[in-house]
Amino acid sequence: MKNTLKVANSGMLMLALVLGSFATACGDSGPKPDPSPTTPGAGPGTGVPGGRGPSPVVLGAASNYVILAKTGISSVPTSAITGNIGVSPAAATFITGFSLTLGAGAAFATSSQVTGNVFAPGYAAPTPANLTAAVSAMEAAYTNAAGRTL
Repeated sequence: MKNTLKVANSGMLMLALVLGSFATACGDSGPKPDPSPTTPGAGPGTGVPGGRGPSPVVLGAASNYVILAKTGISSVPTSAITGNIGVSPAAATFITGFSLTLGAGAAFATSSQVTGNVFAPGYAAPTPANLTAAVSAMEAAYTNAAGRTL
């Protein structure tokens, strides 16, 4: 059986992962028209007065990854992941089941199961610094999302 994870909007999936659930993100079809002529520009999730819903959770550097973890990422082959994946501060050895290929001095690894790149803190610069920023942004997004009320 093949596990397929298709992501057209990494921000949507990242938020799902940050909140501890699995999601298949198909992307956003764009801005929704506002049915109220008195609140131009307000729409679902805009976070503006008259809008319907909170503003989006800001993902920052974490939005560069469809899967980002601090302790490890595992796959039971074969998976099909579209987008970058990364782990930090855990080492690349905590990314299992992907048959990673890493060139000498490379900043990222590749896998036939990942359409994108695979990042770990032991890879060449600027990967360690980028991962530190992404994990920090992921934690901030989680804190922001967890503190919201419906």
